[in-house]
Amino acid sequence: MRKAIAGAMVVAAGLILGAAAAVSAQEWNIGVGGVFSGNLGGGYNFEFLSTSTREGVGQLSMSYLGEGVDVFFASKYAEGSVDFLFTKFEQKLTATYTDTESGEVKKETSDTTISLSAISINLGLWLKYPFNLSGSVKIYPMMGIDYEICTSISSAKLVSTKNTRTLYDTELRIKANDLSRAWFKAGVGGDINLSERIYLHPVVLYGVGWKNSMERTLVKKFGEVRKQIQETDEYRENGASLNIRLSHGPTVRVGVGYRFDFD
Repeated sequence: MRKAIAGAMVVAAGLILGAAAAVSAQEWNIGVGGVFSGNLGGGYNFEFLSTSTREGVGQLSMSYLGEGVDVFFASKYAEGSVDFLFTKFEQKLTATYTDTESGEVKKETSDTTISLSAISINLGLWLKYPFNLSGSVKIYPMMGIDYEICTSISSAKLVSTKNTRTLYDTELRIKANDLSRAWFKAGVGGDINLSERIYLHPVVLYGVGWKNSMERTLVKKFGEVRKQIQETDEYRENGASLNIRLSHGPTVRVGVGYRFDFD
C-alpha cells in the first residue's frame, strides 16, 4: 500500500505542476479540506436464463458513498486535487421476474449481501474559467478527469441472513486494483475570500465513470456460466445477457485555500 500511495503522489505532483506552469504563473494556491464522493451506479444488469415457468431481469448495484481528505493545488485556470477516500460497499442482488403461467410480476431481493470496505486515492486534474461576482467572491465552471486508484480493501464477504446458506461468510477473490476506474466530471467551484490570502473553496461536481476491471471480468465470467447452464435441460436460452451499469455520481469538496500571489 505504501508503494501505491507514493506512486500516486508522484504522478499527481507531475500532473499538477505541469498544468499549473502551462496556464498561469501569476496566481498560486494550495489548500486542504474535506471531500464526499460516491458512485450511484456501477455493477451490472442481466436477463435471466429462464426456466419454463418464469423469466425476468435483475441487477447487482456497486454503488457506494465515501468521505475523506482533499488536498488541492490551483492556478487561475487549472486545479489539481488529491483525495484520500474511505468507502464502504453494501451490495444486494435484486431481481424482477414474470411468472409465465399466471403473468404475475414479482420482485425479489437476495438475502446475501456483498460487503467490503476500501481505501482509495483520487487524482484529479481540472480546467476552470473564473468569473468575479464581487470583490470577494469568484465562481467558475470546471471539468476534468479524476482517476480513482483503489489501494486497499478489506476481505470481501458474502454475508447471508440465513446461516444455512452455503455462501455464508465466503471470501471473495477481489483485488484492490480491480475496483479502480477513471472518471470524467464537470461542475462548478468557487472562492470566497475570508481575508486577503485565505479563502473558502467549495466545489460540486458530477461525473460518469469507465468500466473497472472487476466489471469487465463479470461480463466474461457470465458468458462462461451461461454456456454451462444452457447445456442442461432445466434452462432454455431467452436472450440472456449481462450489461455493465453506468457508473455516475457526485463529488463535493469544501476546503480552505491560501494564495501565494495575486493578479
